[in-house]
Amino acid sequence: MKVNDQNIYIYRPAGNDTALVEGSDFSTEKHQKINADLLKTYPNVEQVGFISTTGLPQLMMAGGEFCGNASRSAAYHYLKGKDGVIDLRVCDGTRVIRAGVSHGEAFAEIPLRDTLEKTVKKLASGVYQVDLLGIELFVIDGWMDDPAAIMESAKLWLEKLDHAHEECQGIIFIKENQIAPVIKVKAINTLYYETACGSGSVAVALVEYFKKKTPVQLRLKQPSGQWITAQVDQNGAQISGLVTQLSSFKY
Repeated sequence: MKVNDQNIYIYRPAGNDTALVEGSDFSTEKHQKINADLLKTYPNVEQVGFISTTGLPQLMMAGGEFCGNASRSAAYHYLKGKDGVIDLRVCDGTRVIRAGVSHGEAFAEIPLRDTLEKTVKKLASGVYQVDLLGIELFVIDGWMDDPAAIMESAKLWLEKLDHAHEECQGIIFIKENQIAPVIKVKAINTLYYETACGSGSVAVALVEYFKKKTPVQLRLKQPSGQWITAQVDQNGAQISGLVTQLSSFKY
């Protein structure tokens, strides 16, 4: 399948390889077809976003979800890797977040659905629900070294907790300063043990804020071995970390 000779860029935001396709006027069905084709052709790519080339910078994910790492990648793309700040339209154009590059690291604001106090719920000992705009995450205090075991456990948790209205859900296992994120996007039928997760990282920081009621800054190791810093204070939430461009091509 051809994408009308569109420019495509692949970025690595601390892992979580992300393809950004120029053009935001595709139909939902075309989004899904392009997404499926790119994931099949480039197996290292974990997600696909679509970026505008005119007007306000905009990022639309193939499944309609919000993605922190894709937002960081889009900011890095629009700023050509140079320090600066942009207003980025996300969540199918319904929200505008602050994103940019500072001292070589790309950052993005994480939009919250509600107040900080209402974002996190304790479901059980060591199990927390975090409602972000466009994605619902469950932070679980537990760890397995085997990726296959992580996937199986995440599937069981998702079946148990799948009462949500969100099209995108995730299980974030934590151990000290490490996370193991498994993300499900219903609209495009994907389930990945991601090599990095910005939204999952900030969910862990939000849980810490919920517990301590004080500003939190956590540097979290991703499955890729790279790091994402998540910050939460009374003004909101943000993630930051390295972004690397891997390739660009027409397709």
